Amino acid sequence: MQRLGERHRSPIVNRALRFLTIRLRSRPETLAFADEAANVRAELCKKREAYIEALDERLALSAEIAYLDACLDRAVLVGLRRDLTAVAADRPAMEKKLFAGVSPRSGMRPVGGEAQEHYVAGIIARLETDPDLAPLASHAQRLRKRLDDLNQILAKRRELRIKERLALGDLEEETERASLYYNRMHPQLKLLFPNDLPLVESFFFDLRAPNIPPSAPPEPEAGDDDETSRSLEETVTEWSGPDE
Repeated sequence: MQRLGERHRSPIVNRALRFLTIRLRSRPETLAFADEAANVRAELCKKREAYIEALDERLALSAEIAYLDACLDRAVLVGLRRDLTAVAADRPAMEKKLFAGVSPRSGMRPVGGEAQEHYVAGIIARLETDPDLAPLASHAQRLRKRLDDLNQILAKRRELRIKERLALGDLEEETERASLYYNRMHPQLKLLFPNDLPLVESFFFDLRAPNIPPSAPPEPEAGDDDETSRSLEETVTEWSGPDE
């Protein structure tokens, strides 16, 4: 029997528990353990699903953030600069004043965040207060609306990061609990079948099986969205819920 340890993540623990449950149901002597094992696995699946849901909620919100950020970028890089060209006699000098010496492509490069917010806020303030830019004053209201929309979603994502981290902590705790249960079943079955060790060993999943890696990649952390997306794709591999 290969014991489950810290390196075994929830997908592997889930599969090992499913295998154990099936084997426990195969004999009258072990039926009493089967329901208990199934309940342990069901709780693990529940925590896993809660974590995946929290992760997907944040990733979905990140997609909205990317869209709103692109809208804000277009408002500055296309709309505002186009109209500036139409009204400014000395465009280079007016652009330098409006964008505070920072090129729009550089200032708008971040996806949300404090640096971009300050950059856009400076543009808005200049549009609202500089007489030379009075023909472009209507852009200030549109930019403020797009910036406010983006900041509201960014605030929601910060809340979802907390929810995701809590769900990940719950999953890791439940994974450890399920692993301990699985490991403890070995001595219990040895007591039940003291003279048949091969039978006891047959109840436990072969973690060295070629069709299943002995360990899964780490659960994705609530951090960078691109890295999280890649980690999600990896960790979902080999996962199956209690109904499969």
